[in-house]
Amino acid sequence: MQESLKIALTGGSGHLGSEIVRQLLQRGHTVKALIHHDRKALDGLDIELVKGSLQDIESLKELVKGCDILIHSAALISISGAQGGAVNKTNVEGVKHLYDAATAEGIKKIIHISSIHAFQQTPTLEMLNEESPWVDDSAFAYDVSKRRGQELALSYIDKGMEVVVLNPTSIIGPPDHKPSLQGKAIIDIYKGKVPAVFDGGFDFVDNRDVATAVINAINKGRSGENYLLAGKWISMYDMMRLVNLATGKHRKAVRLPFWFGFAIEPFFRFWGWITRTEPLFTKESLEILRIGNRNISSEKAKRELNFNPRPLEEAFSDSFSWFKTNGYL
Repeated sequence: MQESLKIALTGGSGHLGSEIVRQLLQRGHTVKALIHHDRKALDGLDIELVKGSLQDIESLKELVKGCDILIHSAALISISGAQGGAVNKTNVEGVKHLYDAATAEGIKKIIHISSIHAFQQTPTLEMLNEESPWVDDSAFAYDVSKRRGQELALSYIDKGMEVVVLNPTSIIGPPDHKPSLQGKAIIDIYKGKVPAVFDGGFDFVDNRDVATAVINAINKGRSGENYLLAGKWISMYDMMRLVNLATGKHRKAVRLPFWFGFAIEPFFRFWGWITRTEPLFTKESLEILRIGNRNISSEKAKRELNFNPRPLEEAFSDSFSWFKTNGYL
């Protein structure tokens, strides 16, 4: 029988974090979660909540107090640059604040959730695995912040901490309360708000499978190691096809070349500035689509963490069903 542990978790109200909470409870663990504002994703769950942030040192001390394991899931995702330093403040400085508190409390092990974007994506068709190079400082702000965050996390091994780093690709699947950028895309496609898509695509992986690997890493993950958690690369046109399959709709979209997207991007950025809204796409999001690696290996995670990604057809179908059941459609 698995030992029951008290788990401290950041990002518990997020897309991945809320599923981690549910699976931890199913395995008999006790959960203490840090929340910033919204707790909707955690309503009705038997957990202890700590209100605070990665910049609030006292709340971090309270979070880790009395806990055995720390899972760090919180992050600021950005496709719009450094956001005035907020990306680095959250994804790097926040890591230091949190792990200093964990070290002082005597936490046994940290599961650090990074991103595939901490790794160089090119050459696009060559296999990307844990031995591939990390991005350098010329990369996008988010990518650099995730690399620096995991470098910082691994440095705590020298302070006597066990640290395991997980690098998921683009996460889809239920539950998705906010919803996520990927979830919004599914909703928009269903509602007919996506008349065109650009060439390129993403590697998508199901939220539930990533959460399972995260929890398995508590006992199975080796300190000092990275584990890539990938599903399958699909084009944006194929994503539309999978949404159509899941919803029974037959939405069609024009495929646009990247040169056209880069040409009109300044106009969307300007309109976003005028209207104080997020632009429909950015140079960063276009580049992610263009160079995203199409051959990411999760063999190590499959061997060591029992990572078992489900077919994307199931992930998209379950996402749509969840959105429909929960009143998003």
